[in-house]
Amino acid sequence: MRWLANFNAPKWQCSSAESSAVDRAFDRIIQTFKNVESSSEQLVIKMIEAYEEMSVLHPNEISLQVIGISVTDKAIQEAAKNGLALIRSYTLERFKSAGIENAEREVTTFLARGILCNISYFLDFPELIDENK
Repeated sequence: MRWLANFNAPKWQCSSAESSAVDRAFDRIIQTFKNVESSSEQLVIKMIEAYEEMSVLHPNEISLQVIGISVTDKAIQEAAKNGLALIRSYTLERFKSAGIENAEREVTTFLARGILCNISYFLDFPELIDENK
C-alpha cells in the first residue's frame, strides 16, 4: 500500500463543451422567461407555466441544472453560478417592473421553489413538492 501514497491520479476536468451545455440550459430558461407576456397580476403564474412547458419540451435542461449545482468541477460551478445569477437578476427586474411587493423576497422564493421542483423532477419524486401524489 505504500505505492498508493505516492500515486497521483489524474484530476478529471470538464471540457468547455460540458460547461457550455450548462450555459445553454440557463440561456434557454432566460429566453423562456423573456418570451412571457403577461399582466403584472399574472406574471409569476405565467412564468411558472412557461417554465413547466419548457421542462416538458427540453427535459435535459432540468437535469443539467441539477447536475450543474452539484458538480464540484470549477468550470461547471461557474457556469451554474452565472446562470443562476442571470436568472435571479432578470427575474428581479421583471418582478420590480411588474410592481410585485417585496420583489427581493419573492424572487428568492420563486428560485427556491424552482430548484426544489427541478430536484423533484430529476429524481422522479413528485411527493417532494406535492403531498397528494
